[in-house]
Amino acid sequence: MRLAYRYILLTSLLILPLTIAATTGKQLYKDKQCQICHGVSGKEKIQGIPRLWGQKKLYLINQMDAILSGNRDNNYSQLMKMNYAKVKSDKGQDYDKTLTKGEIKELAEFLSRLK
Repeated sequence: MRLAYRYILLTSLLILPLTIAATTGKQLYKDKQCQICHGVSGKEKIQGIPRLWGQKKLYLINQMDAILSGNRDNNYSQLMKMNYAKVKSDKGQDYDKTLTKGEIKELAEFLSRLK
């Protein structure tokens, strides 16, 4: 009986971080409004917009980094770059909408697991 409890506990400890990352990545996808261009699930085929689901995690991280740094520059990547920049309101208040490295990793982890 004790062995069964240990097994359940160990399994829970191994699975919990994956569940939290997926939930966090999914919530970030929604909160950062990725669905506006990439569709609600990230699976939709929208002309000119890349599908994100199932891409390799490192590829997604590299692409987001390249877009936000300006190294990848086309019409669509400009939209993403504009959406995640520091901006000032008409009243002079700063709004920081940037994606952090941690958020980029969480989004990439979530999207790479979509099938």
